[in-house]
Amino acid sequence: MIEKIIQSDKAHPINLYKELLYPYLDDEQDVFSPLLVGITNSNPKYKITRPPIHRDFSIEYVYEGKGVIKHGDDVFEAKAHDAFILHPNTTHNYYSDPEQPWKKIWLMATGPLIADLLSVYDLSNTVLIPNYHNAVYFEKIFETIRDDPFADRTKIAFILHKLFAQMSDFINKDTSPAPSSDALLLKKFIDANLYRKISRDELVAHIHSSPSTVTRIFKKNYNQTPFDYVLNSKIELAKTYLLNSSYTIDDIASLLGFNNRSHLSSTFKKRTGMTPQEFRHQNTTI
Repeated sequence: MIEKIIQSDKAHPINLYKELLYPYLDDEQDVFSPLLVGITNSNPKYKITRPPIHRDFSIEYVYEGKGVIKHGDDVFEAKAHDAFILHPNTTHNYYSDPEQPWKKIWLMATGPLIADLLSVYDLSNTVLIPNYHNAVYFEKIFETIRDDPFADRTKIAFILHKLFAQMSDFINKDTSPAPSSDALLLKKFIDANLYRKISRDELVAHIHSSPSTVTRIFKKNYNQTPFDYVLNSKIELAKTYLLNSSYTIDDIASLLGFNNRSHLSSTFKKRTGMTPQEFRHQNTTI
């Protein structure tokens, strides 16, 4: 895929490290603000140092080669097919191996939504993800901004959400009791479609089963029904937007696939004990 991306690129300024750089040009501050995407081609002299005052995340995937990442007091070696997340407010010093310089694709972005999603997926302290072997969502984000530097940031956030969900699943498959394959398929499907309505028929069709079997399998593995999981996940995302964006209740209801403002408000109050307006006021008033 990397060869296709590079070959299809139109002429664009390349910096001294042979990087293809595409800035995101909608500079309105929001809960999520993409800044720049890029592809770093092999260069044995590649070295980046970032002071701890920076506020952005860099999410990266290594196609080939290897390099060293010094992230605060921790040191990692990132090699081909690894992914890594550089977190803000931490000193970064990362560079290519001179004998096998890396080629990588990356997104730089800022905003509280990123930290909240990382927290939801238990990635807040994750830097290196070895042997990740999946650049699909990195490439989708790269292509979206390359093709339209004013692309809808909600669309980019949606792809990033899918990436973090996928990373979490990849890490946890080796560290948690393995859910059944059908339960995992259901969870992955839900996580990838939280920004729209999800029907019972879709879940049934996804594992070629019956409604009762879908509920039984999911509850056995995740201690809640699939639709409780859907609504709980949507409410957590709604909280993030209420606290970290200027979106109206109507905007959030539409974004998360609720029928209307009233549907979101009633669901939110049932699960939190307060309305979205009360939650926003209580948690943002100093």
